[in-house]
Amino acid sequence: MEIKTKEDWWALVDSYWDSLCDIIAHHMMMLSPAYETPGKDHTPQTGRTISAEIDFLKENKDPKLARYFHASWVLASDAYAYSVPGWAVLCDLCSEDWVFHEEPPDNWVPPTRDIIAESPEDLKDPRETLDDFDLFFDEV
Repeated sequence: MEIKTKEDWWALVDSYWDSLCDIIAHHMMMLSPAYETPGKDHTPQTGRTISAEIDFLKENKDPKLARYFHASWVLASDAYAYSVPGWAVLCDLCSEDWVFHEEPPDNWVPPTRDIIAESPEDLKDPRETLDDFDLFFDEV
């Protein structure tokens, strides 16, 4: 399923919820206290266990649920990731959480090279840099 909207994202969560919960449970102590930012005990507690927190976030369609998916993704070994059902879905949900971010205003213009340059050296032609790189290896 291609994720283009928030609704698509949540539909995928609903369809694979059991597998996603299994992945989270493999990496986190589900009865431990949940924090605003998963795994960061210096952030405020939510007053729920991790298990109750992810259920709460899902039921309320809170995009903070993606934080738990990202935390599981970071904690997983390659061997685990390639062997578990639902892993590809978790990866899709992590990479497509952009659907929750605000759209830029219509008049937004991305920064250009000359706007973000801090000095004239920053505007150096990239071909010159490549030539310098090639000269370095010619000398070695």
